[in-house]
Order: sequence, then C-alpha cells, then structure tokens
Amino acid sequence: MTRLSRWLLLATTLPLLVLSGCAGYAPDNRWIGENREFGQRMMGAPSSELILHDSSVIIFPRGPWGKQTYFVYFDRTGAMTRWAQVLDEKNFDLIKPGMHRNEVIAIIGESKVTYGLARD
Repeated sequence: MTRLSRWLLLATTLPLLVLSGCAGYAPDNRWIGENREFGQRMMGAPSSELILHDSSVIIFPRGPWGKQTYFVYFDRTGAMTRWAQVLDEKNFDLIKPGMHRNEVIAIIGESKVTYGLARD
C-alpha cells in the first residue's frame, strides 16, 4: 500500500468510526416495541422515571452541559412506544413562573447541574 492510499483509507474510515460511536447517544425509531432493559442497555442509566396513569417515561439527560434530554415512553406492558428530545423552544415556553419543581421536570427533565442564587 502506498502512503497516499493509506492516507485515503484513513481519511474515509475515520469519520465513519466517529459517527458510529454516536449511535447509542440518542434513541432510534427502530427501538419502538423494545423493552425497558433494551432501552437502558442502549442509552445507559436514566436520571429518573415518571410514572403516568397507564405508562411511564424514563428520562435520559445527555451530559452535565448537554443540549439534549430524551424522554423515552413505555406502555403498561413495558414496551417502548415513542421518544422525544424535550429541550426545545416549545417545551421551554410551557414553563411559567411559580411552577413547582416537579412540574418543570415533567416538561424538560432534571438538570445534572444546578446553581444557587447569591443573596444578601
């Protein structure tokens, strides 16, 4: 193999390897119907879970400074029904002053980083 052909091989395969490393970072529509254990195996440990009247939501924030938090929805049998990236303008517009902390978590999930406010 010539030096140029090795360089071309590296230049074409390296981006594919990097992109494939991100495959488990977000849910995938191919996972619909899979069970909770599969979702956690693919996404890692969730931060929390919300129990609804006939379903549940597992929350997966991405990184302490991440720009994505995924809600993965499961029906009463434990099968994944859908997923959503919830850190978007539509959901932030739902947050109003005076809301309880749990209400905000139900909309955008829980942050891994919190700050206090300095007061005199």
